[in-house]
Amino acid sequence: MQKWLMGALCLGLFGLMLCSGLETSEAGSSRYGALAVDGQHKRYGFSYNQSSLSSAMERAKSECGRRCSVVLTFGTGMCGAYARGSGSSYGWGKAKSKSEAQSRAISECNSRGRGCYIRSWGCNR
Repeated sequence: MQKWLMGALCLGLFGLMLCSGLETSEAGSSRYGALAVDGQHKRYGFSYNQSSLSSAMERAKSECGRRCSVVLTFGTGMCGAYARGSGSSYGWGKAKSKSEAQSRAISECNSRGRGCYIRSWGCNR
């Protein structure tokens, strides 16, 4: 009985060490992106592959200007895209692939107007 208990304990400790190592490894490689726009959607800032969410948001806001707000964030393994069209049409999207993020941004933009195209996009590693 003691051998069984010792074996289970060792296996449990090994599993805990293994899982902890994976968790630390994944957390260490997290990447973030953000999109900031002004109230009229004429100015924007975009970031990706930043080491923290706060740095991604700061970078996007600094590219856009002081009157801008972050409207989209996306994490590791995700892509983000921003689309603009004629007049005041705009849209953004995020997804696991570049094409899907762009498609979502274009679709959202087209629901508000015409002539939409991708202004910016990026994928986090």
